[in-house]
Amino acid sequence: MKHSNEFARNPMGVLELEGKSAQLASSRAWYNFWEQSGYMPDELEMWTREKVSWSDAANSCMEEILEAAEETCNWSSPQKVFWTGDTVYEVNKIRSKNGVPFLRMRSTLCISPKLLLLTQIRADIRGMADDSLMYMRDHFTFRDGRAHLFHCIRGSISLLNSPRDFCDLTSWDEHPDGTIVVASTAVLNCVPKKLIAKCVRGQNRITGMVIRPKLIETKSFLGSVTSTIEACEVILVCSVDPGGWAPKSMFNQKKEMARFLSNCERTGKDLQKSGKATKLVKRHILRCEESS
Repeated sequence: MKHSNEFARNPMGVLELEGKSAQLASSRAWYNFWEQSGYMPDELEMWTREKVSWSDAANSCMEEILEAAEETCNWSSPQKVFWTGDTVYEVNKIRSKNGVPFLRMRSTLCISPKLLLLTQIRADIRGMADDSLMYMRDHFTFRDGRAHLFHCIRGSISLLNSPRDFCDLTSWDEHPDGTIVVASTAVLNCVPKKLIAKCVRGQNRITGMVIRPKLIETKSFLGSVTSTIEACEVILVCSVDPGGWAPKSMFNQKKEMARFLSNCERTGKDLQKSGKATKLVKRHILRCEESS
């Protein structure tokens, strides 16, 4: 149980209990919710129906996130999101397919890049930052903890929309300059569709972040530097098809995306205040245990 990577907003809820019992279609044996599958198919079937190895899928997804974050053509003019300070969003109509929006959001967060990454790949911490997340579980880990196969259930603000479940390959890498790229995309042939009876299967076409380190100086009234804060500049890219009859913007709304970034910052600061941040980063990002 110590190293389980699972979150349930309502541990005894019907959807969460069904999520706990979900197994990978390729698994050769039953495994409990605190364990991981011991087997994966040789090729993953992506939402595009293309079949590729998990390493190719992870690399191409991260490359797409980095490309979308850095390109300058085909994006709308940046617009500020109300009440969010310097956060701005843009829409790319060329990358938007079949009515599913392709959005990009930029912001500065006063937490370190690795701490922000932690809020994306650890289920219990992600649950504190993502208001829509009802259940999340890590079924398989690749590449020494830098790629995960997640199954999650997400709710909607509107009671008219059924919950959605997603099976995603989430991967990350750190560049020599400290930039972190984390990317997630849908996988079709791992967790069977309609396994959760009351859920509609959604497709996470591409979601991810480019997180660049930044130092923020705080100054006194007289202008002298009093302290330096480790922060990050983040570009969030998102294009999620909720499936079914729900509006295509269900998980691509600018206010919800901005709130998610704000929640990630708040969650990271809470971990710092509690004294847990350094230990969690060492264990789950740097992959080393602190000596007792």
